[in-house]
Amino acid sequence: MRLYRWIPLILIALQSWSAWSDSPAPPPEIRLQELELVIRSLRAENRRLQERNELLANELIQLRRRMEETQPPRGEARPAEAEPEPPPPGNEILYVNPNWHYVLVGAGTAQNLQAGQEGRILRENAEIGRVRITATKDRQSVADILLDSLGDRGQYPRAGDRILFLSPAPETLEDDSP
Repeated sequence: MRLYRWIPLILIALQSWSAWSDSPAPPPEIRLQELELVIRSLRAENRRLQERNELLANELIQLRRRMEETQPPRGEARPAEAEPEPPPPGNEILYVNPNWHYVLVGAGTAQNLQAGQEGRILRENAEIGRVRITATKDRQSVADILLDSLGDRGQYPRAGDRILFLSPAPETLEDDSP
């Protein structure tokens, strides 16, 4: 890891050795001292790396313990979170117009849908946005995509997504004045 620190020292030793090969051999004591210096520095680096390795091993053990504490034992299921009940059949998006931000839904007045009613767009039982019905026919509805509900998840409705309609449309107030 930190061997790069000792590379210059090793290169100096090698240069010295190559210089010695061209000239008469240096006294063995000098060469021995240089090699001992390299060995000492490499041993010190090895000790530092072993200490670092022990620290990382201990950290790994602690992380595994934390992971085991947060996960249920094998074979035991996590407690089920309250998942929305699946939309009734037919509440499927048939067509999406990304330019005008509306969808065609395969349900209509026959399924008690009405203009103004809002619904949640679900993909794999996860909400990705909301719609509001603008027009209904017997078995089809047109709904505007509420762009503010899409958020920044990067998911846009597509054909095949399901819609769970929340409740009947709010009552419109009629003017009783003469």
